[in-house]
Formats: sequence, C-alpha cells, structure tokens
Amino acid sequence: MPIPLDKAILLVDDMPTIRKVLQSILKQMGFTIFLEEKDGVDAMQTLNIRYKAIGLVIADWNMPNMTGIDMWREMKKDEKYKHIKFIMVSSENDKNHIVTALKEGVHNYILKPFEPRTIKKRIESL
Repeated sequence: MPIPLDKAILLVDDMPTIRKVLQSILKQMGFTIFLEEKDGVDAMQTLNIRYKAIGLVIADWNMPNMTGIDMWREMKKDEKYKHIKFIMVSSENDKNHIVTALKEGVHNYILKPFEPRTIKKRIESL
C-alpha cells in the first residue's frame, strides 16, 4: 500500500545534508510533510508524540546514541507504530547489515550514495 501524501515522513540521519537531499527527492515525488531528527533517540521521542501523523521513517544505520536498526527494534515492540513503514539507509555495503535489516523486518534498504530513482522505486514498492 502506498504511503499517503498527507502522512509525514520522518528523516533520521546524523548528517543534515543527507536529510536535505532526501527531502528534495521526496518533494519531487509529491510528499510535503517532513520531520527530521539527528539520531534514533530523538526520532523515538518524535515518534512517541507524532506516530499517528507519520507514514514512513527513513533512517540511517550508523548514528550516535541509537542506530537505525536499534530504532527499528524499538518500534517493533509497540503496536502503535505498526502502520509506519521503515526504510534503512546506509553506506555500509556489508551484506551482514543488509541481511540483518531484512531479517529484522525493515520494509526496504537503500545504500548510499543513492540515486533519486532508487529512492522512488523503494518507496513505490512499499
């Protein structure tokens, strides 16, 4: 089921430039509501408050304080996040990371550097 355009996308990455690039690509796809956080801890606080408004989380694997995969594991523990899709982004070309993320149930995985068409394909496949 596609992500509704009226749902927020939570972008979680410790690099502001990556968040801005993702936002630009997503705007071209018609999305207009974005929330941004620099790590998994802050993102979980935002999710706890705004979970009804969020349809998709795009999170980096490697972040300070809480990694993207640990964030996903926390989300899976709580039914209130069940409707939220989760895409992991990483510069780690480590097959173990990809396998771990997919085994853990993330909805998709994107490697950096990414192309706009890759982001589009991954979101459209949700």
